[in-house]
Amino acid sequence: MNVTRKALLMASLVLACCAFYGVGSASATVLCKSSPANNACPPSDVYGAGTTVSAHSSGAITFKLPNGTTYWTCKQGTFSGSVSNAGSATSSVSLSNSGYKFTECSGTTTSIANGSTTVNWTAGTHDGLASQQGNEFRWTISGTECSYSIVGPITVAGGSSATLTYSNAKVVKTQGGPFCSSELKLDASFVVDKPAPLYVEQKVGPTAASVLCKTNSGAGVCPAGDVYGVGTVISAQSSSVVLSTVGGSTLASCGSGSFSGTVSNAGSETTSARLSSTEHTYSSCSATTTQVSNGEAKIDWATGSVDGVLTQTGGATQWSILGTKCTYSVTGGEIRGGTSPKLVYENATAVKTAGGFLCPAEARMNAEYTISSPTPLYVQL
Repeated sequence: MNVTRKALLMASLVLACCAFYGVGSASATVLCKSSPANNACPPSDVYGAGTTVSAHSSGAITFKLPNGTTYWTCKQGTFSGSVSNAGSATSSVSLSNSGYKFTECSGTTTSIANGSTTVNWTAGTHDGLASQQGNEFRWTISGTECSYSIVGPITVAGGSSATLTYSNAKVVKTQGGPFCSSELKLDASFVVDKPAPLYVEQKVGPTAASVLCKTNSGAGVCPAGDVYGVGTVISAQSSSVVLSTVGGSTLASCGSGSFSGTVSNAGSETTSARLSSTEHTYSSCSATTTQVSNGEAKIDWATGSVDGVLTQTGGATQWSILGTKCTYSVTGGEIRGGTSPKLVYENATAVKTAGGFLCPAEARMNAEYTISSPTPLYVQL
C-alpha cells in the first residue's frame, strides 16, 4: 500500500468511526470551514480529528432552579474540547475531553472532570444541536458540596464566529446531599474562538475518486482483488418512475423502469469509476417514451460511507406528454451500497434537451431501482 493510499485509509477511518453519546440516533454531521448551499462540506474543508474547539462566555452565566429562581452565577467561563470523531455521511460529530472552567462565581467552583460532546446537524441550516455527558464541576455552598454535569441541549450557530447558546439547558446533580437541587437550568452564551469560521453541515461532500467494490472493508478502501473491473455490467430495475415539474406536479409516471451501464473505467484512489452506454428504459407509462441516446456516468465516493454520487451526461429520453414531444436528460443520482444495493433518483434534475415551449425547461425524476447485478456492491476508494 503506497503512502497516498495509507493517508486515504487513515482519513476514511476517522470519518467512518462511530459517534459517541448524543440526542437520538447518530446523524450525518460534520464541522466545516465553509457553508455550502447544499450542506455537503467539501472534504478539504472538514475539521478533522484532533481539532481543538474552544469558546469563552460573552456575558453572565446563570444556573437556575427548576422554578426559575437564580441558584448560582458566574461572570466568566470557558469551554474546550477536541474532535474525536469528525463525523460522516452516517455519523455525528464527537468531541472528547470537553469541559468547563468557571470564574468569578457566587461561591467556590472546582472542575472535577471533562466529558464528551455530540453535535448533530439541524436540517435546512448551517447550525446544530449539541448534547454532553461526563463533564462535572463542584460548588461549595455554605459548606455543602454539590456536583453537577451540563447535559444540554446547546444550540450551535454557525458563522465566522460561531456561538454556543444555552437556553434552559439541563444540568443534573451527580453528587451531593438533599440540600443540593437534583436538577438545574442553565442560561449562557459562548463565542467560539477556534476553529473559525465554523459551520455545522449535513455531511461530507463527494470525493472525486472511487471504485465499485465486492466487499465493505469498513475503512473505505477496497482490496485490489475485490474491485469490479472494466466490462462489468450494472443492471437495475424499478417498480415506479415519476417525472414531475420542479413544483411537484406529475408530468408522466411509469409502472416499471430499468437501467444498465457498463464499467468503462474501474476507478482508483485518484480517479472516479465511470460507466458507458448507460441506458434508461420505461414501460407501463402514462406517456409514450423513447430512448433517444445512451450516455455515461461518473461515480464519486460519498466520503465516509459505502455510497456514491452519480453525475450523468449524454443519455436522453423522449416523453410524449399531452401530444407534445419533450426530451429530457437526467443529470444526477445516487448509488446506495450494500448487499442489496440501490440506484436512487430523489428529485434528481432532468434537463430539457429538445422540445417546444410547452415542455418545462427542467423537470424532476423520482425512482428507486434495485441493483440486480453485480451484488453485493459498495462504493469505496
